[in-house]
Amino acid sequence: MKLTRIRPSVDDQGRVSLDMILASDNVVTMLGALKAFDSNRLFGPVDPKGAIPPTQTEPLYRFALVVPYAQKL
Repeated sequence: MKLTRIRPSVDDQGRVSLDMILASDNVVTMLGALKAFDSNRLFGPVDPKGAIPPTQTEPLYRFALVVPYAQKL
């Protein structure tokens, strides 16, 4: 599993969300990452945005998701 993109954002109430793309060579690893986010008190519910299967030019599965981060600024 590798993090290929992270875009933090802060709403007008100071809540932080992390827009991420994770890449993995298999779906099972991704499910493990989702469970890790779910069990960690620092993150809110995962909002999956989509998945892209491997291609000839990109050999990894790519998963887009948004996760609230439980720290306010």
